Amino acid sequence: VFIGGLMMADEGILLVSDESFVNSIFPLRILFGGIFCIFISNLLSHILIGAKLQKKIMFISISGAALNVALNAIMIPLYSFTGAAVTTTITEIIVMLLYLIQVKRHIGYIPTPSPFIKKIILATAAMGGVLFLLDDMNTLLQIGAAMGTFAGTLLLVASIDEIQSEYRIDVE
Repeated sequence: VFIGGLMMADEGILLVSDESFVNSIFPLRILFGGIFCIFISNLLSHILIGAKLQKKIMFISISGAALNVALNAIMIPLYSFTGAAVTTTITEIIVMLLYLIQVKRHIGYIPTPSPFIKKIILATAAMGGVLFLLDDMNTLLQIGAAMGTFAGTLLLVASIDEIQSEYRIDVE
């Protein structure tokens, strides 16, 4: 989603609006960085929940919200919605790092991705290449081609059993 969103922010904006919203493309790309951090934070927060550290999550979340409000008060008057996008992404980076610190401090390790991540990166790179090559194509066809390329590449480099094991889904 992160790579696809970065590459297709302009098409996405124009798919749901018109040319009057082109100034929102750059802030949307910035926000995709925040979305990536939210994904990682979500995983880390589940580790903290499993360790019964919900109070740490609540403190970090409230602190992140307060930081976001304070930074928005500074950035929005100066940089409008681009400032809000930067502020949100900075806040999400800080929240993610604070969750990571808590996991390290209380659980005693830093989670690392499984070796399967290399296959995800390869499938993502193939998807990015297809999006780059099909830049002038209809947006919905680009999305379909990107999804098909990602899934097809993943199926070429990983077995169904490996995908099921990593994603914990039934693909029958």
